[in-house]
Amino acid sequence: KSRPRALALGLRRLLARVRRTALEVWAHQDLPFERLVEALSPPRDPGRTPIFQTMLVMDNAPVDDLRLPGLRVAPLSSPNDTAKFELLLSLGDSRDGELAGSLEYNSDLFDEATIAAMGARLRRLLEGIVTDPDRRISELPVLTDTDARCVQVGWNDTRVDDPDAGLCLHELIE
Repeated sequence: KSRPRALALGLRRLLARVRRTALEVWAHQDLPFERLVEALSPPRDPGRTPIFQTMLVMDNAPVDDLRLPGLRVAPLSSPNDTAKFELLLSLGDSRDGELAGSLEYNSDLFDEATIAAMGARLRRLLEGIVTDPDRRISELPVLTDTDARCVQVGWNDTRVDDPDAGLCLHELIE
């Protein structure tokens, strides 16, 4: 079986291509989303957002602290109990220069354990990218150590030190 062409590319080449595409798309950024939905008229489902269900937000614009005479101003985050999309990954630079992120998800579709596992795999992928940015995308690590052990010894092997060890595959999925 042949692999998609993007997987055969080195990460730097793929990111350069994505950057070019994003810059071309920004020429149309002033188009209101509602007009796009109206023009495309996708089938409407009250349980889903039109056109796309997942979103990636990369906030890497520098933000200076607001300074007002006699006031101390700090950003305030408020808890969000409602997901706008099925899955929203927000990434940005933290104050200490590291990449910080959050996953917002529809709790009717995902549970906390699934999102935690997604986050762990994303972290593993990002660590692999930082370690070797010229590596082919298809060769980047995604599986966590626990995932790799499960694949190595088999999902039903009871030697795995896991509370779910010994369960059948359909029980693990449940």
